Amino acid sequence: MAIQSSGKTAVGGQSFFITQQVGPVANQALGILHWASIMPRLLYRDLGVSGSLAVGSVVNVRKPATLTVNKFDRTAGISTQTITESTIPVALTDIYDVSVSLTDEQVTLDLDSFGQQVTMPAMLAISREMEKKCVELLETVRHTGGGAVPAGKVLEKVLSPTAAIDGVLEAAAVLNQNEVSMGGRVMVVGTSIAALIKKQQTLLQVNTSGSSDTLRNATIGRLAGFEVIENPHLDPKKGFAFADDAAVWVSRAMSTIGAVNTSSGTYESSAIRTVIAHDINKKAVTCSFDTLVGGAILDPLRIVPVSIA
Repeated sequence: MAIQSSGKTAVGGQSFFITQQVGPVANQALGILHWASIMPRLLYRDLGVSGSLAVGSVVNVRKPATLTVNKFDRTAGISTQTITESTIPVALTDIYDVSVSLTDEQVTLDLDSFGQQVTMPAMLAISREMEKKCVELLETVRHTGGGAVPAGKVLEKVLSPTAAIDGVLEAAAVLNQNEVSMGGRVMVVGTSIAALIKKQQTLLQVNTSGSSDTLRNATIGRLAGFEVIENPHLDPKKGFAFADDAAVWVSRAMSTIGAVNTSSGTYESSAIRTVIAHDINKKAVTCSFDTLVGGAILDPLRIVPVSIA
């Protein structure tokens, strides 16, 4: 990794400082990753913790139980139900890794801010891959017509460029028909669909409270019960209307057992492991950031793919 010198000289012993601050580095990395995320924060999150995970490992994500309402009969008394929770297996399919090497000279002379020069670009790179992975997951349910809808697919709604709002309302109607809860609905759209919706100016603006959070900045407003969010990682002419329990995103930090100068942490939909090691033979520091990820569709009927011609 090349670092452009600012002409300033860092404090001597910076390499030692980095290796001693690996815990704070992991905390900083988590904060940046969470700040930069959009799609992982919109899906159902698995908050479990497992050790000794690797690519191909399977974690069982608990699905919320479904209960029914009974009409009370005072003569018969109440009717109790058994809470039966089910799980869905989610394969952890990829390790996202960003590792950089810094010579001792770079660390001593050119490294003014480890967070800005190393952690920030590393986390932005991992965030981009997470966005793409979540989009690929939702794309697996899309069916564009041409015969019967295959198992596990749902027929997409085609929005008219001159009546995009009507198409959004139709997507909401599909979720209503499938008895999807009115809460936790989002519509994530590409830039072309977002532009059409913005032009019609029928959105209820969401108060961002001055937040610089990436998700808040991407939020256009509310429409037909959806929080409408623009995401440049989608095809500009595609999008998805879905409930927050339609799909699950899993991000796990791998084991730190046996490693020196390493730390890991999890916050909501983000998990990261950091490893910082100094090689005296090469007089260089290697800074590595990684996370183990996977996802699964929980209920395709809670997703309505949308597109414009």
